[in-house]
Amino acid sequence: MQAKISLLLQILKKDITLLTCLIVVYTAIFGTLAVVRHYRFESQGWDLGFYEQTIWKYAHGEIARSSFSGKLDLADRFRPAMLLFVIPYALVPTTETLLILQALVIALACFPLFYLAKKITRHRNFSLIVCLAYLFFIGTQSLLLNDFHEVCLLPLALIGLLYFLETNKFRAASVMLILTLMVREYVGFLVVAIGVSALLTHKPRLFAFLMIAIGAIWSLVVIQVIMPALGQNMFSGFLGGQASFTTELIQLITHPLHTISLLLTPVTKLKTMFVSFAAFGFLPVLYPPLLVPIAMQLALRFLDLTHPYRWTLYFQYSADLAGLMAIGAIYGSKQLLLFIKKIRIISYTTIACLLFAITIFEQLFLSVPLKLLIQPNYFVTEAYMENNQALLQLIPPDTSVATQNSLAAHLSRRDHLYLLPDTKNADYVMFDLHPNQSAYNFSGRTPEEIRELMDGLLANKEYLLVAQQGDAYVLKSK
Repeated sequence: MQAKISLLLQILKKDITLLTCLIVVYTAIFGTLAVVRHYRFESQGWDLGFYEQTIWKYAHGEIARSSFSGKLDLADRFRPAMLLFVIPYALVPTTETLLILQALVIALACFPLFYLAKKITRHRNFSLIVCLAYLFFIGTQSLLLNDFHEVCLLPLALIGLLYFLETNKFRAASVMLILTLMVREYVGFLVVAIGVSALLTHKPRLFAFLMIAIGAIWSLVVIQVIMPALGQNMFSGFLGGQASFTTELIQLITHPLHTISLLLTPVTKLKTMFVSFAAFGFLPVLYPPLLVPIAMQLALRFLDLTHPYRWTLYFQYSADLAGLMAIGAIYGSKQLLLFIKKIRIISYTTIACLLFAITIFEQLFLSVPLKLLIQPNYFVTEAYMENNQALLQLIPPDTSVATQNSLAAHLSRRDHLYLLPDTKNADYVMFDLHPNQSAYNFSGRTPEEIRELMDGLLANKEYLLVAQQGDAYVLKSK
């Protein structure tokens, strides 16, 4: 027995084994929480149903035009990197595949993060704790419990890029640079900031200038030329007016005081910044070069005045920030120890203990999704869930469907899916009117309005009620 325990300890001493165990356990925990959330009908048409329909169409070789928005996928968001999910999804075409893959991709970023930390600090335990701080940051967890998004690739791409820059592996860094740019149309601006950071840290000037030039040209061309040509103009009026993207960008540059005011108000933005830095012990502050991409990440969110939910730590907008903060904590720790090297009571072990304590505090006192593990009711199958599942089985897969936001993610593997109150002459319409639902389940409508819609469809004899179970209803077009 002692020999087996000794062998196990020897295996765990290997970095690759330890990281693999961490990644597997993390993926299992958050993959399970995300799947259970889906089974509870807490996932939404926007965004899980939207994304799955898009990937399902790619997997079937179809033109990926969303029936939600009517736009081509690359017009809605320019995200070629999402094609990386198509092959695994084609092999196992289920919603669970996407949710588990998302957790795995987030966790895989620990490989470059750990080895970067170990190279800089030569301290294994500190490197492991930095990975934990990244994984359990509230913004990282929030992405995993908020449907599915292609930006889950961004932490892996950014951390990989910075790791290969540090190790002078520029071919591999180029691959990570391409992956980063392929995630979203705005990421080029973040690449510009990383290029500036590289210049400040005396990385090869040619590669740094290439990042700045490629990042700026990429995002400007995609936003100003490619996406409008495909039918998208969402970047016009991001400051809340009707001006073009270029006009508003120039306004931000030429009115710096106004821009600073937009970055710091309202107080929600200050809270997001404080919690983000506090979660990593404010160590990133000690490494100014990395504050450039951190500031850019925050600015890309805070200057979007039309979507205030981007200012918070919730939803999917902070996972890449967690990666940048974690790297900032690595370099910041090194700077701290160089500054106070005469005070021997402070070491990487001391800092690791501080980061670990902060991470535990975060789990205990903030509204993190991990707490769902200790809520037994979260794993209980309720009557409305059984009712919905029973009626979902009655809708043929090759038909068009109109339904509410909370049901759409369960009906997305089809060409034509619409969100109520628009029915668009769908073959079937499904409702779930069980009490105490969020207005978000009805796309901002009240349950009473949705019930009136159903009653109107029946009264006008456009549809027949073909099934009811509890508060769930399925209507079929005549």
